[in-house]
Amino acid sequence: MRTFTFKPIIACLITLMLLSSCYSAKQQYQSGNYERAIILATKKLKKNSNKRKQAEILEKAYKATVEKDMAAIEYLKIEGSPDNWIEIHQRYDRIERVMSIVKPLLPLYLKKEMRYIDVQLVNVNEERAQAKIKAAEYLYADANRLLSSNYKTEIRKSYYKFHEVKKLFPTYKDVDNKINEAYNKGQEFVLISITNNSSQVIPKSAFDQIGKMPTAQFNSDWVKYKTSKDGSDFSKRIDVVIERVDIGPEQIVEKNFSYEKDIEDGWQYQLDGNGNVVKDTSGNDVKIPVIRRVTADVLQSRQYKEGVISGSFRIFDVANNQMIQNRQFSEGFGFENRFMVMKGDKRAVPKDIITKIGGGPLPFPTNERMLSDAFQVIKGKLHGFIDQEINAVIDYSAKN
Repeated sequence: MRTFTFKPIIACLITLMLLSSCYSAKQQYQSGNYERAIILATKKLKKNSNKRKQAEILEKAYKATVEKDMAAIEYLKIEGSPDNWIEIHQRYDRIERVMSIVKPLLPLYLKKEMRYIDVQLVNVNEERAQAKIKAAEYLYADANRLLSSNYKTEIRKSYYKFHEVKKLFPTYKDVDNKINEAYNKGQEFVLISITNNSSQVIPKSAFDQIGKMPTAQFNSDWVKYKTSKDGSDFSKRIDVVIERVDIGPEQIVEKNFSYEKDIEDGWQYQLDGNGNVVKDTSGNDVKIPVIRRVTADVLQSRQYKEGVISGSFRIFDVANNQMIQNRQFSEGFGFENRFMVMKGDKRAVPKDIITKIGGGPLPFPTNERMLSDAFQVIKGKLHGFIDQEINAVIDYSAKN
């Protein structure tokens, strides 16, 4: 057995991780990811505040990110668009976040350069609070505008915008009521129905596989499926249309196979022409095997009953009863039982056949039972149809 020693490997990995994290802070700074560079450098400096390179990266990254955000804030304010307050608040938040990361390390002295790092903390509390208020005002007004739309996707956008308001101010005006209103108005309901257009009478128990199935498995945040009209405002309807049902008769097919084989069945003494036992060169009696032919009959039986059910899944726009999607399906179903019965000497039967011998006849399932099983398969196909096709006709999203 091969034995592995992990300690040297772990030591090498730790060394590589340390080297990589040191390099990462510098790399993040050079790539313009200043906040990430600050986080990585700060982690190192918390362990050892004398790391000059990390301190210099921290100094440069802090200055770069604050200057970048302050310049962007000034431009956004001058531009004057109401929706700018969202980004302005986000940038003030980042400045505050960066300062909270750096502040515990200050003052940070660079011995080699005989100076403290140049990190100027700025007070943006008042500006940040004002931006937060204006961002909430804009989001709330815009969400209300979207909420009054006749389009579900716009209403769903309002739901998420109201949630943004709630993140800023948990008790802002009537934001909780607005969230509930947007959620309820943004729901889309789909009715699933089943129709039998075949000439076959389908038992109620089979029909109920679709007609009374639990639809929660299909539901999403914004689209709910139902199998009964309960007063909901349905926008789409999925019809499961059964067009053909054929169930064949109960059948049994039998085949008989005969086998024979010569086998050794004991032994006897070899006699000469005078009826005396033959001796070998050592003086021992000569024995010879007795060969006997054995036979066996194997009856192979196959019980089967087959059927096919076909139809289509159709999506309708309820407002104008227009079909907007149609997919055909056809599903075979059936019952099969195979068994073998042997009569005779099993030594005559090949080994691969011997392993198959056994079993016996089973009662044939009723048509109702077979249809019930077939409808279980159709239900699975319906699930796949909804997963694959419904997005083509229902917009689940609430794009920003």
